[in-house]
Amino acid sequence: ESGVFRTGQRALQFTPDDTVLRGLTDRLRAAPPTSIGGLAVVSYTDLRTGIRKTETGTETVDLPKSDVLIFRLEQGARIIVRPSGTEPKIKFYYEVRQGVDGDLDGAKADAQLQLDQLMEAPLD
Repeated sequence: ESGVFRTGQRALQFTPDDTVLRGLTDRLRAAPPTSIGGLAVVSYTDLRTGIRKTETGTETVDLPKSDVLIFRLEQGARIIVRPSGTEPKIKFYYEVRQGVDGDLDGAKADAQLQLDQLMEAPLD
């Protein structure tokens, strides 16, 4: 794939009493979103179960088992969600791709805008 790529990361801390963040990955597994930030989810991979669900069906994924969720979105965007193994926090990794039609500066600005919007969008 070619184009302009932008990535971002955020981490949300929670307390032992915070059931909202602590249970986020379980809620996302129980009811995966169909869109995030206005972009349709085209596939959802759960590395705990080793299953990828796509628009056309379900397949197994041969990757190490871990508490990680991967959402692939239309337009080449992706969000990875994983709880920290050592701290009370959930980490979110974002990636967007913007095609370039001769206007590199415009593509960079569009990619950054899409990344900013995706990072602000609620997941559940």
